[in-house]
Amino acid sequence: MSPPRRGARADRARSGWPLYQNRRVRRNGTSAGHGAVGRRLHPTGRQFISAYALGVVIGAPVLAVATSRMEKRNLLLLLAAIVLVGNLASAVTPDYLGIAAARFVAGLPHGAYYGTASIVAAAMAPPSQRRRLAASSWGLPLRTSSACR
Repeated sequence: MSPPRRGARADRARSGWPLYQNRRVRRNGTSAGHGAVGRRLHPTGRQFISAYALGVVIGAPVLAVATSRMEKRNLLLLLAAIVLVGNLASAVTPDYLGIAAARFVAGLPHGAYYGTASIVAAAMAPPSQRRRLAASSWGLPLRTSSACR
């Protein structure tokens, strides 16, 4: 594909269309996609979601190993308290980095909580219903994802 004409490139730069190598020029003249040096930080919801996801990725294996010897009931309460603290902190923190850190903390117990909760739920179910419980916990996401296609 040949590069656009000079006039088309200038039009794209003014409208915010992508230029070469995932670089965008914003209306205020700053560029995105090449680091934060020399430009303002523009927080978006995507960055907060990424902070939460990073907390999930780091927290799931670390908390699973660190809390493996705890009683399941106390572990669920502790993990729920961490989620509560992270969500409350993200609700009252006024600045970008504080919200990102709070979302990271709220994401830490995500994997450990759902893993422990499924073990507790399976232990509470009668033995004849455990297969159905496992199938329903996997079946709903599968049905949902297949309906979206």
